[in-house]
Amino acid sequence: MPNKRQGKWQPFDALAGHKEALRRVEKEFDKCPRPILSEDELEQLNYKIRNINCKDVIIKHYHQGFFKEVEGEIKKIDEIKRELIINNERIKLCNIVEISEKA
Repeated sequence: MPNKRQGKWQPFDALAGHKEALRRVEKEFDKCPRPILSEDELEQLNYKIRNINCKDVIIKHYHQGFFKEVEGEIKKIDEIKRELIINNERIKLCNIVEISEKA
């Protein structure tokens, strides 16, 4: 037989929207600044983009305060817009942090 007073002790969200506001603040707190790469690191990235032999690559890039990894085949490098297109996703070349071949 269930206890009739069980619902009385359930947690109650007295402040409407408070949990969502806390989640937004925590997400903002977790953001990190854009990394600044040295000239040597930029040259290495440029070399990897130009001379990669493997079709499948893993690209780690900075996007709106967080780091994302994208796996796939490089479709196109647009030098005018300074973008790389992979899996129908456009990534600015200045946001790329690391490129590696998928094993």
